[in-house]
Amino acid sequence: KSKHLDDLRSKEQRETERFQNQLKAIQAEIERENLKELDKRAKLLEAERKARANLDAKLQTLQSSFDQTMEAEMAESRKQAIEAKHRSVLSQLDSLRRVESKLSAKTTDLELQAWEAQQETEEMRTVIEELHIRLQEKDDEIKLAKQAEKEALTLSQKHRKRAKAYLNQKMEQALQLDRSELRHQLDASKDQRMNKHLAAEQSARESHQEHLEAMRIRIEKESLSEIEKRDKLLQIERKSKADLDVQLQRLQSKLRMALEVDKKEATVQDYALSLKYRELSSLVETLHQDKASLETKLRELTRNSETASLEAQRTSDGLRFENEHLRQKLSNKTSAVESLKQAVEDAVGETEKRLEEAHTALDLKMKTAILHERERISREYEAKQQSLIDDQKAAEDRARQISLEQLSALRAEIEEEKIDAITKREKLVAIEKSSKQELERKLQRMREQFKGALDMEQKDAQRKQADADKRHAETSRDMSKILREKSELQAKLGALVKSSEKRIADAEKEITTLRLELRNVRIELKSHKKQIEQGEEVKQGVLLAEKAIQKQQEEKFKQSLRIMQTEREQYLKDHERAKAKHIQDHRIAEQAAKDSYQTKL
Repeated sequence: KSKHLDDLRSKEQRETERFQNQLKAIQAEIERENLKELDKRAKLLEAERKARANLDAKLQTLQSSFDQTMEAEMAESRKQAIEAKHRSVLSQLDSLRRVESKLSAKTTDLELQAWEAQQETEEMRTVIEELHIRLQEKDDEIKLAKQAEKEALTLSQKHRKRAKAYLNQKMEQALQLDRSELRHQLDASKDQRMNKHLAAEQSARESHQEHLEAMRIRIEKESLSEIEKRDKLLQIERKSKADLDVQLQRLQSKLRMALEVDKKEATVQDYALSLKYRELSSLVETLHQDKASLETKLRELTRNSETASLEAQRTSDGLRFENEHLRQKLSNKTSAVESLKQAVEDAVGETEKRLEEAHTALDLKMKTAILHERERISREYEAKQQSLIDDQKAAEDRARQISLEQLSALRAEIEEEKIDAITKREKLVAIEKSSKQELERKLQRMREQFKGALDMEQKDAQRKQADADKRHAETSRDMSKILREKSELQAKLGALVKSSEKRIADAEKEITTLRLELRNVRIELKSHKKQIEQGEEVKQGVLLAEKAIQKQQEEKFKQSLRIMQTEREQYLKDHERAKAKHIQDHRIAEQAAKDSYQTKL
């Protein structure tokens, strides 16, 4: 965009220079002709009008070409962004399909393991003597697992503390960076407004001096005494100075109002940044707490499984002495299995509840962000509109002032000519009419340019609003699609849990049929222990799937934040470029008006 803008500015500069050269050539040609001074001036004004109309047409053509080029590039950019979003969604769907295939493979493996367990039940009838040795080895493994769990818990807490401190530091650095950027933008805006204000004051003083010089020359030519000339000149100087002071006060008041508006807007943006980062900190803290809660539940389930294993060992030893006591232990084991199933179901339900709450909070934050974006776009559009209106009024006032000064100079020249009063009056009427027409044409051009600028700003605001709504809709669709995939995965996990429950129920029936034989009871206890381990595996699978879904939600949230930050930076850049363009156009218009004034003089 910057490259096309520079090209447009260079072309406009060349056309303006060509226009100036053409005016100079026409002026030189008219000066060589043997015509009256008034005819020369009228002919020069007509030539200038035609040349300026030609220049305006060329500049309008260049601007239209530039607008078409920028629209084409913006359309291409939006198309690429949509394609990138589409590829990202496809990638996420592929990832979910891979998870689904892994779950299917795991289900197949569990079914195969169940069949192998049945085969092992027959084989274990011949190796019952090895049970005590294996139980002792299992106790050693449990002790090692407890030690490893304790070390892993300590290491996990250390990592979590470091990660939390690092994340808080990064968020604080990002907040300070955004605040520094806001202060820099406020200082830059203040400097630009001060420079513009100083330039306007300098222009007003120069116009004041030029007006005084013109009036001084006019008074010197009048047939008055020196005292009358001096009194008249002093009166004119006082009046002109009073007008200048009023104009300078108006400029200073406008500057103060603009600086106050910039300061208030910076304060609002700083408060919005602080609020956003506080919300992010709260959300991160909630996620850490949920993770710690899930880890605590996982440790409790692990301890329950270990306790169940130890109870199974003690029950197996007690079966050597008392059959009725064995039946009571079997009943206790059945209760332990039901507790384990209930714990797995509670963990799954709690996970679903946490994920639903996280999704609700994320959706609320996205809607709030979109609402703030709309309000910010509306405020910026109103500020730009008011700035354009003020600039247009100032430009019209300057054009009228220049026209009055030119008309006064022409009147002075006609008064100096040695002709009769009727001819002077006719010339004055003709010159006033021509000056009024020229002023009306110039004001009409300024109004058309002002209307075009307002239309461009309105279209730009509408386009940004539409883009923001479109991005919100796309993000909502992506989240809905991910939630549907999550529901399908949860349904498959539920089916897997039910399958495990069915296998546990079958094992319980088999235990009931084998209660009459001590050896069969021992074998069924071993099978029961295997079912507990399978339940533990199912629980681990549920927790892993839950962590994967939670990670996807966090990545989606971080991606949304990055997109909002990128859009905010791009909008600030576009705003600065548009502001620089308006300032440059304003200066070009002022320079053109001054050149026209110098040419007429």
